[in-house]
Amino acid sequence: MFRHLVTPVAAGLLACTGTVVAAQSAEPNEEPHPFIAAISDNVIDIERDAAGELSGPGFEQIVQKAGEAQFFLIGETHATADVALVAGAIHRALAPQGFEHLVVEIGPWSTRFVEELVRSGDDALGKHVASPGNGLTLPFLSFKEEIAFIEQAIALSPHGDHVLWGVDQEFIAAGPILASRLSEMADDEEQTAAAEVFADGTVSSFMYLGAAPQEEIDALVRAFANGSPEGRELTEAIALSHGVYGPFVRGTGPTYPANLERENYMKRNFLAHFAEAEAELGYPPRALFKFGGFHMERGLSGTNVPSFGNFLMEWGRARDFGTVHLMIDCLSGEAWAIQQNAPQPCEPSSLPENSPIIAAMKGRETALVDLAAMRPLLRSDTPIDAKTRDLILSYDYYLGLRDVEAGTPAGDLSFPPQ
Repeated sequence: MFRHLVTPVAAGLLACTGTVVAAQSAEPNEEPHPFIAAISDNVIDIERDAAGELSGPGFEQIVQKAGEAQFFLIGETHATADVALVAGAIHRALAPQGFEHLVVEIGPWSTRFVEELVRSGDDALGKHVASPGNGLTLPFLSFKEEIAFIEQAIALSPHGDHVLWGVDQEFIAAGPILASRLSEMADDEEQTAAAEVFADGTVSSFMYLGAAPQEEIDALVRAFANGSPEGRELTEAIALSHGVYGPFVRGTGPTYPANLERENYMKRNFLAHFAEAEAELGYPPRALFKFGGFHMERGLSGTNVPSFGNFLMEWGRARDFGTVHLMIDCLSGEAWAIQQNAPQPCEPSSLPENSPIIAAMKGRETALVDLAAMRPLLRSDTPIDAKTRDLILSYDYYLGLRDVEAGTPAGDLSFPPQ
């Protein structure tokens, strides 16, 4: 669900596909390659209790490493209850260490709306998602576990606002949220008329932000060009998001430029959030990130663009900021399939089923693999599949969860009639 802009499935609702390369395994009577044998030495015990709390040497290690870093990056398999619960347990351990901000895979304007709702109290965010027509307007927050995670991030931060940093393009179904903001900003007839066209479009199509005719978006940008700075920023964000969705919804061209624009937009928005918070606080803020697995990788992402996670690592070096990259993945169980509006089997998104890493975790309900410890041993001729190699180079740790449960819908997640 809502993962990466690489195919036009469900009119651009951020789905992705990958190519699995078979691992080269030893024959039954052969000694395993030393690197394959070393994987088991780097599997660290980590335990989860019924309440979702984590313990054991694996948990202690990632908390210690986080304490030495400025940014803790979680890549994830979306739409499971367990990943959100595990991320919440990690956040509870990191919040006392100064991780006071949460960076999310949501658009900046939608994120402002989310934080305002949470701060208004009385389960306002959950009630909004549960209201008719709102189940899909906020990416990932369609599930109760994700809402609880967001609420916790705000509650455990000492700051009165700007705890959530939204950096992604505005979501394809977020039109009603943005339309309401536009109508508030309109201060002349041209802006009012353009805002009404946009609002009417979001009523006629819940994917209007991606499907709108180009001339309507152009007219919206022109109308607000000489208006308030906030109005210009919002319409420019709408235009950018519309452009990112173009190849997947309207067939406007190749997907690579759209994926690149999206990743670069995340980087620009992060820098703006960071600079604003640092100026207000008087010190560089520490932040926890929670994104789809491709975005938090080192190097090129799974869509072959320079990843957001790699940027954070490289930019951070200039200021002596460290990063920890953790991939949380399902080994088995179910995730919510947004296109089917039902649970479906959840398989590892980062590894093929015959990966030696999966083999090393056999018999464990939860296991942490220290990938950083294995990188120095990796050679060009090491006999492992391409996805396992990429994971080792992209992340510091891999946390595999067995028998995960699908996220619990907080509202109606069926697609509205078009």
